[in-house]
Amino acid sequence: MSRSHHDLLNSANAYSRFGNARRTDASSRPEEPLPGPREFNLPLHTRTNSDRYASSDFNESEEQNSNSPGASSTFTQSFNVSSDFATSEGYGDTPDLVDITEGQRLVIAIDYGTTFTGVAIVFVPVDEKATQLSDIKVLREWNNSYNEDKVPSAYSYTKPKSKEEQWGNSFSEDAEIMVHTKLELDAQESILDELDMILDNLDGMRDLRSEYVVSTQGNPDFTPKKPELVVLDYMKKIFERVRIYLGQYDQGLLLSLPVDIVITHPVVWSYKAKNATYRAVTLAGFNRDTFPKLENIKMLAEPEAAAVYTARYLKEEEPNKTVLEKNDTFILCDAGGGTVDVVTFQVVETEPSLELQQIGEPHSRKCGSVFIDGRFKEWLRDQVLGPDDYEKLEPNTKKRIKPHSTTGRKMRDVMKVFIEHKCGFKGSEEHLFTIELPRTEFGDLNNDWVEEGLLTLDSGMMMYLFYECVNDIVALVKEQREEVMKQYDDQGVAEIKTILMIGGFGESEYLQSSIAAEMDLNDITLHRPATSWSAVVRGAALYGIDKTRLKNYVKTERYPDYYAVAQDTEETQGNGLAQYQDQITGKTMGKNRLTWIVRRGDLAFEDWNQSQETLLAFNFREHDEKNFTISIYKYLRKDNILPTRARARDPHLENVLAIPISFSNAKPDDLEMYKSAGGREPYYQCVVALYLTWKNESLGATVVWNKKVIYPVTASEA
Repeated sequence: MSRSHHDLLNSANAYSRFGNARRTDASSRPEEPLPGPREFNLPLHTRTNSDRYASSDFNESEEQNSNSPGASSTFTQSFNVSSDFATSEGYGDTPDLVDITEGQRLVIAIDYGTTFTGVAIVFVPVDEKATQLSDIKVLREWNNSYNEDKVPSAYSYTKPKSKEEQWGNSFSEDAEIMVHTKLELDAQESILDELDMILDNLDGMRDLRSEYVVSTQGNPDFTPKKPELVVLDYMKKIFERVRIYLGQYDQGLLLSLPVDIVITHPVVWSYKAKNATYRAVTLAGFNRDTFPKLENIKMLAEPEAAAVYTARYLKEEEPNKTVLEKNDTFILCDAGGGTVDVVTFQVVETEPSLELQQIGEPHSRKCGSVFIDGRFKEWLRDQVLGPDDYEKLEPNTKKRIKPHSTTGRKMRDVMKVFIEHKCGFKGSEEHLFTIELPRTEFGDLNNDWVEEGLLTLDSGMMMYLFYECVNDIVALVKEQREEVMKQYDDQGVAEIKTILMIGGFGESEYLQSSIAAEMDLNDITLHRPATSWSAVVRGAALYGIDKTRLKNYVKTERYPDYYAVAQDTEETQGNGLAQYQDQITGKTMGKNRLTWIVRRGDLAFEDWNQSQETLLAFNFREHDEKNFTISIYKYLRKDNILPTRARARDPHLENVLAIPISFSNAKPDDLEMYKSAGGREPYYQCVVALYLTWKNESLGATVVWNKKVIYPVTASEA
């Protein structure tokens, strides 16, 4: 079989030497400054003449129907299951049950991952210090005949053919499976992300054609649901498995146990993504309706969880392989399917219990193993099959391929074999990797890479596919090491002794050898613990167990109502009620428009630094009044038909916060001047960031302008 890819192989061989080569895509390019002042424009509101609209994200109907297995108000009823569910016929091997007594606590840890999801359950002894690592029950009872520490984070809306469950690892052959949805929770955090989402919608327009819906007899494979609601549907399945497992215990005793739930997330994860995850988990059934003695739901960064478990595991289970002593410093690299987090920790104490301290700032990037899959698909489309033939494998991807998408049976079969090759790739020897393409479409295909439908990749091509992800991870680890070395010079922090690899991608021998080759480790040990794949969820359980000592988690609260900010906003002329022409800017404005920035059930924090940011613009001329008030309204009804503007004497709205802000003392250098239409006098614009907080059952707010908190005003600033 001939191959004309000499230049490509040379490039691939060069890629195996992870030197100074760096990615040049948008994610790694430095941001270029804008050419001069750029006016901040609030989103253009296109409105009908209606003053109300329904909130569609996790709305009331979703909330009411979300706890289907546990919709009843009592714990006992929601966990009342038939006697045959505990048999292996239902969903896997019968688990070993533990003895529980009064005075214990129940901890449930949830690690929702890009490719796999894990759950750990612990009945904490009365004496928390007596808890052993073996007390942590990692749920393995998932789909029928699938018994692993984690279950695939995959879901399908395709109608099942037989007894398929259409989630996890149980799908019909024709299922269109939604995969890697977690990555979409953190989308739209930049202009490029917003463009990506728009292109997704355009790609999916064919699914809205009536003839397509008719051809599927009303059951199209696509879903109109947003990623948050797809995750909610998936989490309902996870909750159902937890419900079945806990249903085997004495229900009256379970009712009496205090409960803590710990949810993990990547170290760099937007409020929007945290909130979407929190809402999905709680609406699925992990809430006080199901667990009346629920004390708190905590959110914890994945590396924090992994570090505390891995360090303790090494100390107790593998002391001869890697010894962590007091003052030792180690880097933890959590390489998963979507995100890769790299954090450094120092061992503060080893006795009587292990205590860790984070050193420096964590580093994170979306460069997990699913991006290798995306690179393989792009190569298959662009270099091997061509866009038209590639459509036979994966429709609607002639122009763009994303790692987070849906996948059908044909591509699923191809990717299953590729992932097996990917996981076993070591990069140390010349080896050929073969994948059989669907015979019906490609049985007669012959080219440089395919012979009668058999696709062949060599080691050089595999290195090429791995290159970007591996190079990014190496860069992350190097950044961590350099940062720690600076602190070593300044603060006496010990030099790094160990690099711990965890996560599914962390098991890759090629990734490990690449880090070792590029880092010139010498006295640094590179180690992967035996339980690395489930280290995050096990560590989250430890945080729930030892919650009085391990305090790096964030306690969460739930906003009980809808909250909006009222402001005049730019609109299309004649397309709304209560409009006027702004005398400062000359633009058409809508008066007292409500932007609903908090929904009932949203994730609430006490610290404004962790809360959602809402940007507000204020315009004024040189001699105008420079004092303004930000008005926050609460919706008083229990439905989700929300007003779009604040009207006087509206019985369904309450003005709960009136936030005074002033720019009277602003220095001219801090202000940006703009020219208005129609030759009006130039004006200034100030853009502030509003953060709502929830503490002691009451709403609070912080306003930041020019990197300075201007509300609340401290005594020294008043």
